[in-house]
Amino acid sequence: MPSIRTSMLVGAVALGAMLTFLPAGAQAASAAMAAPDSCGSIWVGWVCFYSDKDYKGSVCRWELADRNTLSDSDGASCSWMARGNSPDSIYNNGTSDDGSTGVAYYRRTDFSGRIGCTKNGKGGNIDISVPHSLQWVWGSCGS
Repeated sequence: MPSIRTSMLVGAVALGAMLTFLPAGAQAASAAMAAPDSCGSIWVGWVCFYSDKDYKGSVCRWELADRNTLSDSDGASCSWMARGNSPDSIYNNGTSDDGSTGVAYYRRTDFSGRIGCTKNGKGGNIDISVPHSLQWVWGSCGS
């Protein structure tokens, strides 16, 4: 007949094995967030800004540089940013095929007053003012 100690030891080992494997997967998933569906495979080469944190809420996308993100004179604009709402997250689904390293965004039109830069294939939550222009950059890019 097994002793209580043996049963407790077997139970503790089994519980320890479960705890060892479950958190590791959870940490990996949160540390390496995949491209959100709203900026996924059909949007390769685009940058996506979101009205809420964690790639949620309304999304606005750009494929090309834009001297004035609040005007649709070039065919792209973002209604919620035009109303003064700052984005809370970004995903840059750009590639380095053209040599670019990321997308930079600016507080003023015509690429003036840089407020941030997100590397190709990266994204996350941001705390910036409304970007009034953006462009792909070659060379140094922050987060």
